[in-house]
Amino acid sequence: MTGALNPIHRGHISIMIKTREYLERVNNFNVIAGYISPTHDDYVRRKLKNELILGRHRIEMCRRAIDEARQQHWLSIDKAECVVRTALNIEARTIHDELSTVFGDEAPSYRTVARWAQWFRPGREEIEDEERSRRPVTESTLENIEEIRSIVSDDPHVTIAELQEHTGLSYGTLHAILFDHLELGKITARYIPKQLMDYQRSERVQICKENLSRFEEGRWRLCDVVTGDESWFFHQ
Repeated sequence: MTGALNPIHRGHISIMIKTREYLERVNNFNVIAGYISPTHDDYVRRKLKNELILGRHRIEMCRRAIDEARQQHWLSIDKAECVVRTALNIEARTIHDELSTVFGDEAPSYRTVARWAQWFRPGREEIEDEERSRRPVTESTLENIEEIRSIVSDDPHVTIAELQEHTGLSYGTLHAILFDHLELGKITARYIPKQLMDYQRSERVQICKENLSRFEEGRWRLCDVVTGDESWFFHQ
């Protein structure tokens, strides 16, 4: 179902339920999903002018209406709204934030939304990958290495599969760039340097001196010390 849905009401949901029941009872169809797609703000504004409810609010209202429709798990919101909002020159970050508000963990990643936005702005309408006329570049060139370094710096949790999707490089090439060229290791789903930086080495020396001083002054006993190896902690 598409339309202004400004706002959605029980009648809209009832129409979809009755339509499904009719198709299954009369035509023996097996309806597996139904999608609700509020039309974009520009279209609704021309019709309703000052009575417009912004698209992101209409989408949220649709989500709540679906939640209130008990046992109607086949209903959902059409994620193609991303295409429309891109066509209106809305920033990818805004689109992703709004999709996350509506779909939660099921929303596409920001990187995916940004890639779609880049495709749609010139007028593209399909999200499927285009056929490639040649094999993807698999060389560990300086350009590719720097591109991977930049992506990992922005998102340390990025996976090799996502890097493949974003760059077109092969798994083997990406593995070589990450672990051989950039010398990164992955700990708890985050890439980290294998070798300590100079400031980290200096910090270790300083901490060891402080610990030794505590022993010499009698403030610490051996049983007061807990040691560990190769532990990494990070926060966002």
